[in-house]
Amino acid sequence: MVMTINDHDTLKRIITNIENSPIVHWIANIELKQPFFLNPYWSYKNQGKKVPIIELAGEFDTIPSEILEDNFSLKNGQLIRFHLYKTKDKKIKFVFSFHHILIDGRGSGLLIKHLTTDFDEENFSFQHVFPKPIKKINFIRHTVNMFQVKKFVENTMRKPIGHPAHTKLNDHEFLLRIKNFTPDETNIIDANAKKNGARFGTNLFQIACCAHAIQPLTKDNSDLWLPVPYDGRKRGSKGPIISNNISFLFYRLSFQGNPTLEETVNDISSQMNEQLKLEMPRKYNEMLQFMKFIPKRFYHWMTTKAGKGAISSFLYSSSGEAVWDTSNFSTEISDTLLIPPFTYPPGISITFLRYEGKLRMNIAVSSNKIDNNKLSLLENKLVELLLLGQ
Repeated sequence: MVMTINDHDTLKRIITNIENSPIVHWIANIELKQPFFLNPYWSYKNQGKKVPIIELAGEFDTIPSEILEDNFSLKNGQLIRFHLYKTKDKKIKFVFSFHHILIDGRGSGLLIKHLTTDFDEENFSFQHVFPKPIKKINFIRHTVNMFQVKKFVENTMRKPIGHPAHTKLNDHEFLLRIKNFTPDETNIIDANAKKNGARFGTNLFQIACCAHAIQPLTKDNSDLWLPVPYDGRKRGSKGPIISNNISFLFYRLSFQGNPTLEETVNDISSQMNEQLKLEMPRKYNEMLQFMKFIPKRFYHWMTTKAGKGAISSFLYSSSGEAVWDTSNFSTEISDTLLIPPFTYPPGISITFLRYEGKLRMNIAVSSNKIDNNKLSLLENKLVELLLLGQ
C-alpha cells in the first residue's frame, strides 16, 4: 500500500504512532507456533522488538525495486514493513507492506486508519483488533463440508482451462502497469456497469472486462477459471484488523458463441447468487479452518487434482467499491495505491482501487507470460472495454 503523505508534520505524527502503537508492538513480538496435532497459533512474548521504518536515499520516478522485491518469510523478519522514499517532485511516499497470513486488504486499511489518527494509549482496547473465537464444529460436519467444497471447486476448475501462453524463458521479471481514471471516466465506467447488468457497483463489470481482455491471449477458446476474493466482514465494520477474512467465489466463464459483456456479467451474477445460496463462502472458510490440521502436501493435492496442476487463468481483486476503509481513511493522505502480490503462476494479477471517487487499475504480470508489448495491448483493451470506446 503506497500512500502520499501531505507534509513532514503528518509524517512525524505517523512515525510516532507506529512507535507507540500496541498493535504494531504485538505484531513485532509474535511467533507462529505450529503444533503437529493442534491448531497453529500466534505466540506473543514481549522481547522489545520493533518494526523499523526504512528510509531509502535518493529520489525515485517509480516505486523502488528494493521495496517491490522485498519478500516475506514466516520464520525470519517482521510480517509488516514500513518504507519511506521521495519522488523527484519532492512528494513523500509511505509504503506499508504486509504478509497475507496476518492481515488482508481491508485489515491493512483499518491498521493504516489506526496509525494516521490520534489514539489514547492508556485507554486503547484490542476489542476490534482480533477476530472473535471461531465456533467449534464437530469432525463429521467438517468432513462433509470439506468434500462438498472439494466437489464444487473441482467441477468449476475441470480441464480444459484457458491460460496465456507460457514462454520458455527461465529468467522472468514482474512488470507493473498503473492506470488512473479521471472522475469523468470513472462516472462513465459506473454508467457502463449498470447498462451491462451490474446493478450493485462495478465489480462484476470489471471482472467481465478483465476476462474479455485476457481471453484472446489464451491458446484456444477454453473456459477461463477465476477465484475472486470475498470479504466476510460486514460493511463499515471496525474490525477485525489482525485476520484474513477472505473467502472466495469461483467462476468458470465460457466464451463459446462469443458472449457480449452483458451476457458475461449476467453469467457471473448467476454463478455468484448460486454460490451465496449454497453458502459456499462460509463453507470454504470452514474448510480452511479444518485444513490447518491437514498436511500441506495433501491440501495441495486436493485443491489441484481436478485441474491436474493448473490453477486460475488470472487473479483479480477490487478494494474500495463503496466508501469505506481503503477508499478514504485519512485526510492526511492525499493518494493511495495498492500493489498486488507478484505471483507466478498464474503470472497475471489485476486489481482495482477506488479512492476519493476515482478508479485506479493495476496490472502485474510475469514477463514469461506477457511481455511489455502484450502488456500495453492488454491495458489498452481493458481501458477500451471499461469505457466502451468512449
